[in-house]
Amino acid sequence: MDRVEAIHLYGPKSSKFDEFGLGREDADKARAAERQGLASLRSFKASIKELRVDVFGAVAVATFLPNYTAETSQGRAVAMIRSTVVLAKHCSNWRMVHEHYSPLVAKR
Repeated sequence: MDRVEAIHLYGPKSSKFDEFGLGREDADKARAAERQGLASLRSFKASIKELRVDVFGAVAVATFLPNYTAETSQGRAVAMIRSTVVLAKHCSNWRMVHEHYSPLVAKR
C-alpha cells in the first residue's frame, strides 16, 4: 500500500472516477477504496497497451489501456479498461491527482 499511496498526491484537488461507480471519489474515499480493493487481492497481473503521455509544464496526462487479471476470495476477474491519469509535478516527482477508469466496450 505504501508504494501505491506514494504515487498519489492526495488532497483537496484529488479526484477519481473508477470503472465500478458513477460518482466522483475525493481523496479520502479513493484512498479507502484502493486500500480495501488491494487488501482483498490474492494475485494481480497487469499489462499496459497504447500508452501515451502528454506533458504540459508541471502537468501531464497519461492515457492507456490496462489489461489485468485479479484474483480475490470472490473469484477471478479479467478485464481491459480505458484509463486517463492526470499527474502533477510535486517536489520534483510526478504524482497522480486524478484517475478516470471506464469499461472498454467492444464495437459490434
